[in-house]
Amino acid sequence: MTESQVRVEIVDNGKGFDSAQLSVDDGQHFGQRIMRERAEEIGGTVEVQSATNQGTRVLINVPLPKAAG
Repeated sequence: MTESQVRVEIVDNGKGFDSAQLSVDDGQHFGQRIMRERAEEIGGTVEVQSATNQGTRVLINVPLPKAAG
């Protein structure tokens, strides 16, 4: 956390995935899209880094409102 933003990092050492293989068209993979939509609603961002057999890292950055001075 800084004066201007909150950063959340979620990391696991699971089996990971190849994001190029994911398709929301099959009706099963909405998690990443929903996370991004929610973060964008409050001016934030979501970055997902993953590779097969190398785990996954999710970075969420959300700006903090400026304090009235």
